[in-house]
Amino acid sequence: MDSKKLLTKQFRRFFSFVVGFHAVLLAVPFLYSRCGRDRFFEAHWEFSTPVLRRRQTYWRFWDPTFRTPVLSKEENRCLSAWLHLMEEAAPHPMHDLSPHIRTHDTLALYNGLNELQCGIYIIQHCVHKITPYLVELRREVQDDVTFLHFRLEFDMEGRIPLTSWCFSLGQLPSSVSLQLGKQGSKSTDPVVIDSVENRWFNGPIWSYQTRSTPSFFGDIGDLFRCYNAFMSAMIVPIVIPVKQHFDQISTYLSEITAELERNQIEQIST
Repeated sequence: MDSKKLLTKQFRRFFSFVVGFHAVLLAVPFLYSRCGRDRFFEAHWEFSTPVLRRRQTYWRFWDPTFRTPVLSKEENRCLSAWLHLMEEAAPHPMHDLSPHIRTHDTLALYNGLNELQCGIYIIQHCVHKITPYLVELRREVQDDVTFLHFRLEFDMEGRIPLTSWCFSLGQLPSSVSLQLGKQGSKSTDPVVIDSVENRWFNGPIWSYQTRSTPSFFGDIGDLFRCYNAFMSAMIVPIVIPVKQHFDQISTYLSEITAELERNQIEQIST
């Protein structure tokens, strides 16, 4: 009996350590982004050109937006794809994203579309509703590579995992950089999103690769964020069967409850 209590105590310590370690991995980059400034991104922002998603007018030349550049059809499609991904949390692969996409988020470093889908799946079951609003949009062209820089405001509604309890998370600002490129070497190949940098609170990413932290600490940040993404990719294949089993039990209990209510109503009516 004592050995069983000791084993339970050790398991609780290990579980507390794992949860605490991941809480630190989430909190430190988040606070760093909240309190810091990304001067490298700000330089790119100043170098880029303001653009519009669609032409506001075609004949009112006195309108200030008449001479403002407009996104091309392919650029607008890629921008819409990312906004749709942030809003709907689509679990299926999207043809507007490169299979080898590299996502530099404040909290995680996703390599490839599969890891990104795992991260989105977790967000989908922790956050009930996300509504992004496009605040400002700019475009930067370097040789044959196009960057879209834009600022977002998110209305977020949280949800306790595996339950239907929801609560408001307020508004959360974000700045995003999309790197666009051809999917292949042919000129007829479609333009897709090759790389993404998503900065919560418009602050720096704890990263060396994005030059937000061009020092030894940036390498540590990339390692932590890559580990966090790896853990999410490992957890999701385990969570999905549990979630499906939980949904089956919930459906079964709901059917039993409905059947009992019908029987009670029939007994009262007779």
